Amino acid sequence: MIKITKDKDIKAEICLKVLRDLPEWFGIEESLLNYVERVKELFFASFEIDGEVVGFVALEENPVSYDMHVLGILKAHHRKGIGEALVVYAEQYAKQQHKKYMTVKTLSADSADINYKKTRLFYEALGYEHLEVFKTLWDEHNPCLYMIKTL
Repeated sequence: MIKITKDKDIKAEICLKVLRDLPEWFGIEESLLNYVERVKELFFASFEIDGEVVGFVALEENPVSYDMHVLGILKAHHRKGIGEALVVYAEQYAKQQHKKYMTVKTLSADSADINYKKTRLFYEALGYEHLEVFKTLWDEHNPCLYMIKTL
């Protein structure tokens, strides 16, 4: 079940729990803590199974789009359709808010990281296209791929 969460502390708690379970993607402590703090101010939807939160998505609003600021699913629940369900939910929400696009940033193929290759394939399978690579947006060791989907 997907539900919208508005309480800032609950958003931060969920984000921390899920991202701590994903060190392959969120292993930089400073970055992880920035996500935890930032989600407090963003649209936030979580996915629950039997009352346990197993994933979430946080969206940052822009004039014509939403950006998936962060999406995370507990490792034990990967490859079960939860990430896709959250993305579809986020896209439907964006359409209801009259947005034209959904965007997402991830590590580009300039990095050999196998986990981020899976991430790129996930978004590509959902119709996201590579728009641009920003080689130093995050830092020179983490080139950012900006992906977009027309809604």
